[in-house]
Amino acid sequence: MRFIFEIIRKILARVNYFLLIWKLIFSTAFKKIKYRERFKFLLITPEHCNLGDHAIAAAEKALFKDFFLFEITEISLDKFFKYFRHSLSLKLLFGKSDILINGGGFIGTIWPYTDTLVQQIIELLPNSRITLLPNTIFFSDDEEDRKWLEDARKVYNSHKNVTVCTREKLSYDNALLLLDDHSRVKLIPDMVLSLDECREGQERSGAVLCLRKDREKTMDDADSTEIYNWTNKIFDSVKEADMCLDHNVHPENRIEELEKQFETFRRAELVITDRLHGMIFAAITGTPCAVFFSMSHKVKGVYDWCLSDVEYIQNVENCADIAAFYEKVKGRSFRYDNTALKPYYDELIEIIK
Repeated sequence: MRFIFEIIRKILARVNYFLLIWKLIFSTAFKKIKYRERFKFLLITPEHCNLGDHAIAAAEKALFKDFFLFEITEISLDKFFKYFRHSLSLKLLFGKSDILINGGGFIGTIWPYTDTLVQQIIELLPNSRITLLPNTIFFSDDEEDRKWLEDARKVYNSHKNVTVCTREKLSYDNALLLLDDHSRVKLIPDMVLSLDECREGQERSGAVLCLRKDREKTMDDADSTEIYNWTNKIFDSVKEADMCLDHNVHPENRIEELEKQFETFRRAELVITDRLHGMIFAAITGTPCAVFFSMSHKVKGVYDWCLSDVEYIQNVENCADIAAFYEKVKGRSFRYDNTALKPYYDELIEIIK
């Protein structure tokens, strides 16, 4: 009996996704005709708990809103491609429309599930112009990852109109391994750096700790304990801020949840983090930030390229470094300035026009 119920459940799930796809087909058909080249799909936007990914999607929409109309597919695309990878319905939905893949840190083997999804999109839509927005690309130098890279190369090079944007230099070098046509590899800053979330006259007190707890964590428990002890000794209040919430964030609530996190950073005298978007949230809110580099090269890469000259953002290796940095920035106010990065975002707009 349980076996029969499971079969019925799977059939109903497929029917549900099939109906949802056709609903999208009809709802977007008129927009495609009306807006023509300005109509583009933005895929793999987040519904999960990671605020860094949500900030990327919000920054993309803010940057592009004056240039393009997007049908934001805030749906479980992974299930669509699982059930309908070669389906005519998906091809009717996307047609020859331009496809943008949401930026982030998922190309390569650290997050293989999402990387596989991207490859499926590339294979499914050979007639669409596809742009991967600024991403991290990582392959380790072992036999398994070399095999993954070789398989990925076949997918990327089979499509003649894919552009890969990377958000730091090592990812750029890795992208050159993916694509034989190096003119289709671009270096563009993380999308969140296009935002300015500073507020004039912001009162600050206390410290914020934003430290990794997932597979990219490199800080051991002894170092974490030392940081906690130091901050509790120096500051009247110490708050923990996790870039991954304890609940998923629906796109309709994205801006509200981001604003809460931005406000947490704006009110801090000092942020200590080993997370990429912990560092970036501090930068765009004008908040002094001591940065530890994590397992992935993305934090160091973005810091070296985009933030190493920002006076109030500093790479540290221990509590002594944090203390020395805090003495330099204590009591001062800072304003985020991304003027030097704007030409890159202008280039990105030209790429996807």
